[in-house]
Amino acid sequence: MSKRSLLVLGSAMLVMGAGMTAGAATIAQYNFDALTNSDKTVADISGNNHDITFNKAMTLTTDTNPFSNQTGNDSINIGTSTFSTIANLNTINLNNGGQSKLTIEGWIYPTSYGSNSTALVYLASTESGTGVYQLSMLQDGKAYARIYNGSGSAVTSSDALVLNEWNYLAMVYNAGPLTLYIKNSNHPTLTSVGTANPNVSLPTALSNGWVANNDWNAGTARYDDIRISTSALSDAELGYHASFTPPVPEPASLMLVGLGGLMLVRRRKA
Repeated sequence: MSKRSLLVLGSAMLVMGAGMTAGAATIAQYNFDALTNSDKTVADISGNNHDITFNKAMTLTTDTNPFSNQTGNDSINIGTSTFSTIANLNTINLNNGGQSKLTIEGWIYPTSYGSNSTALVYLASTESGTGVYQLSMLQDGKAYARIYNGSGSAVTSSDALVLNEWNYLAMVYNAGPLTLYIKNSNHPTLTSVGTANPNVSLPTALSNGWVANNDWNAGTARYDDIRISTSALSDAELGYHASFTPPVPEPASLMLVGLGGLMLVRRRKA
């Protein structure tokens, strides 16, 4: 293969990379599938080094999530006094260059409601006041999504999450509208259950937060496939359908790759 052929192929591959869908800008992702009962730390499989560490060892169960077709170990937090810390939290920038877009999503299997909220994700910042991003199950079992930065608003579902089954939750913020999604046996297809308009500027760094929290008299639950993204994901990109399938190249990019391959073959024949 000549140097010129390699150059043509390399150019085609570069264009393919540039054309990949940018919707799934994952900041942190946790699937709990490679744990043992003695583990306290869950790896951030996004590669961004935001591992979470619980205050006590977790117990695990192996089951199948019928909606996302997941089979694997899912975390069961012990009692109502379990919480986690997030590594390198101050490097998480949900503002993402002022775009004011984010998605927080995950699966929760509640086994009891509590006298306090049970958080899939709770993130806070003290930059220029108090900023809060929260996706939770409330005391009465209803789903709750909130964005607050000195002001803001929240969305609460009209019905409670279903106990003893997998419920998918997602909050999507798109520079103004905040939408809460649910999928469970009461909502067998992905359903938007409410919107709000916090219309706030997202802080650029976080100061505290946790993932899969059962502390402070919260309900008990286990969790799977939690993801934080700095973009407003579309329905097709949300994780309910295939456990965060990576984006595919856009059609134009695939065409360029094909043309690159043809050019390479033609150069070889020459």
